[in-house]
Amino acid sequence: MIIFLIFLLFVTAYKLRFAGKGFYSQDYLSREQTLCINGICIAYILLSHTFAMSAERGVLTESFNMIRIYIGQFPVVPILFFSGYGIMESVKHKKDYIKTFPKLRFLDFYIKFFIFSIPYVIINFFLQRYELKSVLLSFTLAIYIFVIICFNIFKGKNVLAVASVSVLTAALIVVEMALDFPTYYYSTMIFMPLGMWFSLIKNKFDKIVMKSNFIWSFCFIISLFLSVVLNYLSDKSFVFYPGWCFFGLLSIILLCMKVRINNKILFWLGKTIFFNFILQGIPQTLLALLPLNYIVYYVMVIASTVFLIFVAEGAYKRTEKFLKKRTQKS
Repeated sequence: MIIFLIFLLFVTAYKLRFAGKGFYSQDYLSREQTLCINGICIAYILLSHTFAMSAERGVLTESFNMIRIYIGQFPVVPILFFSGYGIMESVKHKKDYIKTFPKLRFLDFYIKFFIFSIPYVIINFFLQRYELKSVLLSFTLAIYIFVIICFNIFKGKNVLAVASVSVLTAALIVVEMALDFPTYYYSTMIFMPLGMWFSLIKNKFDKIVMKSNFIWSFCFIISLFLSVVLNYLSDKSFVFYPGWCFFGLLSIILLCMKVRINNKILFWLGKTIFFNFILQGIPQTLLALLPLNYIVYYVMVIASTVFLIFVAEGAYKRTEKFLKKRTQKS
């Protein structure tokens, strides 16, 4: 599996663009850039989940397993953060975005979820398994509801709306902790409203960090250092876990100011992240039943997942066009 991870690193490094000394990428959180980052995250999640389903053993296995333990649920953090950031950017720049939000984002997202999760649910039903593949989606649903409620109550008052979403998200975390939910339910949930906060303060943040190369370097080194320290401390107490995720994410954001990812494969993976997250479990589950060599298993899972994503994406686009035509005729 470590071989596939190295390949992912090579793909990420391909066509990287670096800003010169004293220069910064002004659109470092553009849609293209954030989708590429999400593409890296979902590719890693695919590798990690495939590893968990395989029976690979050996020195290379232990190396990858150490990486998995260190990283934990961190790949979910940028996905949630950029989702919150994107919502807030749309609120700021698109007229009546909140009015169209329930239809364009909320219903669209969950209609796709229920349709494309049906095959996975059926397979696990017959195999008498129940895996929480929808954990990320379940709490994202709750936060989307918070967004709709809060932004309709505090119309034109973005700070109060985001503050309300943050409070409700924190309350949900406390409830799930009190009910003794597994930590992966709530450990990264707060990063979606944090993405919204970042959108509100981004201009001020940029002015401070981009003022000089020394300030940027200082912020980057400190963020990287704190992420490592807090990751180590998170083994001793869960209190430190969100902290290491926060500074790890901040390190990525700062790095994006200097390094631009320019990769069509990662962009496509980020754009189809929903289909990937839902559908990758199908080949992982079915192929694990066969007596396959672990390398063959990895290759077949990755190839099958990519094929299913292409099929699902094409089917969804055709369905979307059909519904639009029906709506226009009526």
